[in-house]
Amino acid sequence: EQKKKKNIHLNIVGDGYLMERYKNVCNYLDLNDYVTFYGRKTKEEIAEMEATLRDAIVIAKKVSTSKVNIGNTVKVYDEDFDETIQYKIVGSAESDPLRGLISNQSPVGAALLGKEKGDEICVPTPSGHVKLKILDIK
Repeated sequence: EQKKKKNIHLNIVGDGYLMERYKNVCNYLDLNDYVTFYGRKTKEEIAEMEATLRDAIVIAKKVSTSKVNIGNTVKVYDEDFDETIQYKIVGSAESDPLRGLISNQSPVGAALLGKEKGDEICVPTPSGHVKLKILDIK
C-alpha cells in the first residue's frame, strides 16, 4: 500500500523541546521529508497536531472504483430533488459539505461506503430520509 503524503507546514519554533518532540512524531510516521517547521505553536496546538497525525488514515494512491471507499468521488442521483450530486468521501478532518467533501462518518458518507455503482440507498438524516442511487464511482 502506497502512502499518500502531502507537504505539511507547521509553525513551531522557540521551544527546542517542543520542536524535538514534534520532529520525533514526524520521524515515527515517516513524514520528515514532507514537513516544514516555522513560526510558533502552543503545547495544546502541538498536542492536537500530534493527535491528527496519530489518527490519520493512509489512503492508497490509486483507490479502487468498484466499491465506494474513502478517497472516491461518487456521483449520485437524489430522487426527491430530481438532481445529480457529486460527493468526495473524505476523513472527518477534511470534510466541507459546501464543497462536496463529505465525511465517511456523516450519515450519507457512511451509507455510501462499500456500495457499488447502481446501488440504491435510503439514508436517515436530521432533515428526513434521503433516497440516492449511485451513478458513478471515481
